[in-house]
Amino acid sequence: MIAVIADDFTGAAEIGGIGLQYGLNVLIVTEITGSVNTDLLVVVADTRSMSVEEATKRIERLTTSLLQLKPQFIYKKIDSVLRGNVYEELLKQQKIAQKSRVIIVPANPHFNRIIKNGFYYVDGVPLAETSFANDPEFPLTSSDVREIIGDNPSQIKCLNYDAVIPEKGFIVANVCSDKDITHWVDQIDDQSVYGGGAGFFDAILRKRFHHRAVDEDVELSDAQKTLFVFGSTFPKTTDFMKKLQSAGMMFINLSEEYFQDLCNEPDNVDELAEDIACWLKEGRKVVVTTIFTDNFAEPMHPETVRREIGLLVEKVFQITPVEELYIEGGATAAQIIKNLKVSQLKPVRELSYGIIQMQVEGYPNLSLITKPGSYKWPDSIIPDTN
Repeated sequence: MIAVIADDFTGAAEIGGIGLQYGLNVLIVTEITGSVNTDLLVVVADTRSMSVEEATKRIERLTTSLLQLKPQFIYKKIDSVLRGNVYEELLKQQKIAQKSRVIIVPANPHFNRIIKNGFYYVDGVPLAETSFANDPEFPLTSSDVREIIGDNPSQIKCLNYDAVIPEKGFIVANVCSDKDITHWVDQIDDQSVYGGGAGFFDAILRKRFHHRAVDEDVELSDAQKTLFVFGSTFPKTTDFMKKLQSAGMMFINLSEEYFQDLCNEPDNVDELAEDIACWLKEGRKVVVTTIFTDNFAEPMHPETVRREIGLLVEKVFQITPVEELYIEGGATAAQIIKNLKVSQLKPVRELSYGIIQMQVEGYPNLSLITKPGSYKWPDSIIPDTN
């Protein structure tokens, strides 16, 4: 068995989708409760938005539990642009696993995200000059990966694959191409804790297993009760949202006013859930999103937004079963899964890169499809209105 600790939910799903490409039996869990019979076990740590203390305690517990299962190796899935508690979590995992060094390969050339000479670039633009700099929860104001990851950059080395790799320390891989990632796979040994993005994990499996063809882009099914939840803080694509509206979907934007009004009128969430459930029963596909206007002096805290979205979806499910649930954003997905009291999921198809369809424990008639916030939904999920 191969084990993965993922710092957010959509990252866990993405790893599961990669496992499917190589014919592996995949199970995604939120907790480790005993022995597991699967080829690839992916644990949703959901630590990205936690404090350092909370995150490292959870990583310590999960790593200890996974080591008791004696996996072939434990991979740490991190955010490809290094948001969250990357340095502290990996150091804790290294300590518990008693390894001598950490090697991470976060860059993903598939999305034109590269690290060159220790600096991160997205589509050729320094990371700090992209939309990631405006992330309300993790504003990335530096393009130097050493500054992004740790308070003591001197403790972190950024190296090319053909450099002399020290036996100890914390190493970030310079990666400009898929070929570079493949060469970094050769640096893996039993004395290293290693992790990174989806691209590196794909390269690791490619060396061990035979790759299978991936299905074409997802097409919206004929399911009568379909709910989209776009909760990611990553900027929404205006054109895509307009296409959804033009396709006749019921479009609900949870604005700043909605979240502020909940403080004075908590029953609003029940009324909105009733409306959504009514539209779903009528066969209307419903889109729930959060597009803010920046008109408020105090921006909404992402944790508040996630909590209220999770509660809204929970109440919709209490009123009517949902057949298809599309979720954008790992933290949003984790909150919804928590509210629905789901502890196990089984990936069944990778519909497009990073877009994974899953069966959900306790909801036999539900198809869950998730996507990381910075990835794009394919236009093929929009119904044809011609």
